[in-house]
Amino acid sequence: MRSDRSNPTATYHGEEGISPVISTILMICLAVVIVMIVATLILSEPLPDETPYAAIFARNESGNFTLAHMAGDPLKEGAYRIYVDTINGLIDETANFTGLKDGIWSAGEILTYNGMEELERVVITAMSGGTEVILADLGPKRGSGAIMPTETVTPTPTDPPDVNFIANITGGNAPLAVQFSDTSTGNPGEWHWDFGDGNTSTEQNPIHTYESPGNYTVNLTATNTGGSNTETKIDYIKVTGESFIDFIIEENVFVYGNTLALYGDSVTGPGATVVITGDLNTANTNLGASINVSNVYIDGDVNISSGSASLGSPTNPGRICINGNLKIGVGSRNIYGEVYVNGSCDLEGVWLHGNMSVNGDLTLRRDDTGLEDYARIYYTGTLASFNNVNASTLEKCIKQETVQGFAMPEQEIPPTKPEDWYTDKGYATGGPLEDDIKIFASSYSSSGSATNVVIIASSGDISITGWGNEVTGVFFAPNGGVTFSGNSLEGVVIARDGFYVTSGGTKVTFKNIEDYIADPEDYPF
Repeated sequence: MRSDRSNPTATYHGEEGISPVISTILMICLAVVIVMIVATLILSEPLPDETPYAAIFARNESGNFTLAHMAGDPLKEGAYRIYVDTINGLIDETANFTGLKDGIWSAGEILTYNGMEELERVVITAMSGGTEVILADLGPKRGSGAIMPTETVTPTPTDPPDVNFIANITGGNAPLAVQFSDTSTGNPGEWHWDFGDGNTSTEQNPIHTYESPGNYTVNLTATNTGGSNTETKIDYIKVTGESFIDFIIEENVFVYGNTLALYGDSVTGPGATVVITGDLNTANTNLGASINVSNVYIDGDVNISSGSASLGSPTNPGRICINGNLKIGVGSRNIYGEVYVNGSCDLEGVWLHGNMSVNGDLTLRRDDTGLEDYARIYYTGTLASFNNVNASTLEKCIKQETVQGFAMPEQEIPPTKPEDWYTDKGYATGGPLEDDIKIFASSYSSSGSATNVVIIASSGDISITGWGNEVTGVFFAPNGGVTFSGNSLEGVVIARDGFYVTSGGTKVTFKNIEDYIADPEDYPF
């Protein structure tokens, strides 16, 4: 009998404390042991779909309730369960029986009960052919306590489950695939996951992919016949964006800053990316300098009133993304690649070598404004045309409710590393340009030609001037700008305040940062 149901900490104390019920159990199980030893000598290990056999002996050792596996088949962890009979019915207490070795409960090994329930009846089950069957029922409610492998057991939870879960990974860069695992107790049969990004699942152990950076709160609601409970883990999954250096390398970023001012011939970079975090206007292009790179992102308005400055790479066209209005006036120019304008678009003297999507009004102003045969302009606002725009061009302008958009890169230019890092890596604090030199200074100014240089200005500007200069390398000014005059510059320019080419005829060519710095441990930011 349960002597003190109100005291959950009541335990057995020594052999003299064994109740008559336990004595009965011992006698019954002794008989079971004898039967099972004989069966063990006859029967081999069961086939996968056969019911296992085991002689389980209950006893009290120094106040601890134990179950001894005396003979029969080994029972693998997860393939058996141990239920304890309570006033609320059978509850699964497998996790509170400890002592398992190498994940297998073999003959001769003992499990010790560490739970809080008083034990009058214990039921041991195993899975057989997809069905949970009783191996042993120890206690007076079963009378004989004999092994009945064909009888099923159905625990009856009357309390809602105790809900919990874990994830195989809780942080990383997007897209981040996470394996969630339900660790709830109380035999739930239904699950509802809320991953915190608008997506849900009813699987027990789902895999979910987070596509965007952010901190995500995850909820799991588990339900059994006794009701539901919910476990909430706030900001459990932390998804970060791509690191700045990875973005620079993988996107072939050539220029990243708020201004690109070209007074030379062109910037050339098939396959490269230019990110301008401000506006682009006529003065920036010197009326004729072209940005001949595959991908151009401009986080502002583009207003080129005259000249013949082109956008995009004619040999490797990509995307021209303008997060503002686009206005191109008199002149004659080409735009290569798919164009996306998040604002109004006003074109004059432009030939498009790709589709254009305009999230706003569209205005065409001249008869030589046109598109390739395959290209179209999609717009959401109103269409206006002036000065005899060709009918064939207007036929290619299609109004839609929505148009394709784009996402501006949201990378923040990182600060420099600690000063001693540059010292340890052999950076000088100044000096003239020369091949393979590495400079770390608050600002830097020099002239001359050099190859494979790395110039870091921690708080100011970088300026390299002089007629006939030819320079290659990496130029990083997180709190300033980069100015160059000379014959040619090749490499990568990362500067918050922009990149200025002040001499006519200068050729600027992209080259990936990996071509100058081979070891990722040596990246200077």
